[in-house]
Amino acid sequence: MSLLIFLLISSSGVNSLLLPASPAGVSTSFSISKDAEAVFYNPANLNGYEDYNLYCSYNRFYLSMQSVSLALSKKIKSIDFGLAFINFDYGDIEWHPNYPSEDSLVYYTANDFSMILSSKIAVSENGNVGISIKYISESIYIYSDHAL
Repeated sequence: MSLLIFLLISSSGVNSLLLPASPAGVSTSFSISKDAEAVFYNPANLNGYEDYNLYCSYNRFYLSMQSVSLALSKKIKSIDFGLAFINFDYGDIEWHPNYPSEDSLVYYTANDFSMILSSKIAVSENGNVGISIKYISESIYIYSDHAL
């Protein structure tokens, strides 16, 4: 009985209401990140310290896909600054011609790269304002594009 009560209390939403789960309820990082990784999700949560704060992440997924993330934060006077880099590599992708062919398969790569510069300033005891500037570059086969 106590397990049932715990599950009812700890659920993040009621399915019959068709409401999405809240970020804090499912403990996702974009709602609770406070250190350098807040640069990726919500710069208003960024907490810089007098010393540098470093965040590194490496994930290897299936089919040779991998992701590398690096974030650095520091407090300078009353402003918290953050700098982050993300690289997502899709691995080797098979290219098939549009017509029947005896050609052997050709592989090409695709990747995404993002560089983020963030800052946060406290406007009151309970309120913060954060801003991010992101540079995003994507490359698939011979096509590439970027945005700011």
